Amino acid sequence: MTDAEDRGYLGFVTHSRSYYSKTSPLHDNAIDEIMFGVYHDEGGTSGEAAIRWYTLGGKLALRLEMFDDGMLLLDRASVFMESLRAFCVKERTPTCSEVESILLISGFKDNTATARPGGGQPMTAYDALRWAIVMLDEDEKTIHEECGDGSDYDRSKHFGDEKDRGRLRDSCRLAGLDHNDLTEIK
Repeated sequence: MTDAEDRGYLGFVTHSRSYYSKTSPLHDNAIDEIMFGVYHDEGGTSGEAAIRWYTLGGKLALRLEMFDDGMLLLDRASVFMESLRAFCVKERTPTCSEVESILLISGFKDNTATARPGGGQPMTAYDALRWAIVMLDEDEKTIHEECGDGSDYDRSKHFGDEKDRGRLRDSCRLAGLDHNDLTEIK
């Protein structure tokens, strides 16, 4: 084990409890997801894995997935892995909250961001527009020249066709917004 792996702490994030869960849906018909791994205070991870829940044959099913760098979790998180295995074998498929309990009991820290950064204030339409234009690879000067304070911006200039409207929707979703809330932008 490297020094970085040894210094990291065990943590997890639960998708359904995160502030962005309604605007950033899971893929592949997953019902919920917990990402867990070895995290570092300065950012990054030394290995991460995902637990996702699906409905298969009308029943709840759990899927564990990790890339090769996540294999260190087999050692670092052995108490959790054994507890999860025992629960699945002796009981049934655990719910998301039951897995969270097992993680906490096994020494993991809950890193789930339940409030939007910046005091939970929603992003303004102007901020969302700036985000969307940046996603279209416009530079800061163009944003300022064309948006001003956002009050007289004509979004059809950048978002006139369906492909560009799709980019706006995607950008708003990434920013944690509903693009339909941007009505004050012409």
